[in-house]
Amino acid sequence: MARIIEADDLHQAVALIARDFKPIEGLRGILVREGLLTRLQRSRAWRGGLAAVDSAFPKSPVYLVGATLSLVAVASVLQRPGSRGVESRTRSWLLAEQGEIEQDFVSAYARLAERREALRLIRGEPTLTLLVDGEILPRRGRSPLWEEVLRLSLELADSGSCIAGVLKRSYSRTVGRRLGLDLSDRVLASATLRRGEAIIVEHSVRDLRARGCLEALYKPLRGIPAAVRVEFCGCEPLPFLSWLASSAGPSGLPWPIDLVDSLAKKEAARIAAVETLLLSKLARRELQHLGYTANPQESMRKRREEG
Repeated sequence: MARIIEADDLHQAVALIARDFKPIEGLRGILVREGLLTRLQRSRAWRGGLAAVDSAFPKSPVYLVGATLSLVAVASVLQRPGSRGVESRTRSWLLAEQGEIEQDFVSAYARLAERREALRLIRGEPTLTLLVDGEILPRRGRSPLWEEVLRLSLELADSGSCIAGVLKRSYSRTVGRRLGLDLSDRVLASATLRRGEAIIVEHSVRDLRARGCLEALYKPLRGIPAAVRVEFCGCEPLPFLSWLASSAGPSGLPWPIDLVDSLAKKEAARIAAVETLLLSKLARRELQHLGYTANPQESMRKRREEG
């Protein structure tokens, strides 16, 4: 359960939270004794083809008087074997509903479109190493679309290509439970790993573990010195993790993930243009009252931010 602190005095509230951040002693020695620490090699470039896929959508739908709108964007980048150039591709889909659009449906459709793009790339270049932003096998929500998302995700895992999911946020406790510690894996790894080191374990999800997939936490050689969690299927662990650690940008994540993330988010930001264009078209038919936001205060806030 989350800790709740009254924040009338913000400095005092933050000081109370800061006390919870304590040095963790002796963890590195435990990892060494358990044989869990792996030293990675510096690697300049990936020897084969490389691709990355990501999706993005607004944090919440746009609620208008007459409809609810959202937009799903999918971006991919491709570096063919032997090439230094990077090809990019973006696609987007506008979602509209007379009633309310469930954000879970938007999320599921984004993952579905993302998996379809990933499979398109793998079928065109079976030797590719493909990175996805997030889990290989996403957690299922309420929408019926998640069933197809999971099916295509397992198809990716079974493709025989090197498939990896890079997780920006991770609260898994696979390593912590193995060591009998009540710590998230990312906290544990960030506190103990040195740059260019990794912890590699079998996958905690049964369907992926049965396919020989692995999980790892590594500390990148550049960028933010926090551990990154990655899960992968069909990849040679040491060469692959060495390349991931060496390919980090300022964020600490592999550069293809940073690139594809920025492309997807830029495309998803077009929802503001969609809202304006729809209002303009409705005004021509004297239906502009249906195109205004259902929350006038939110609309005024956005205008102040933009102005």
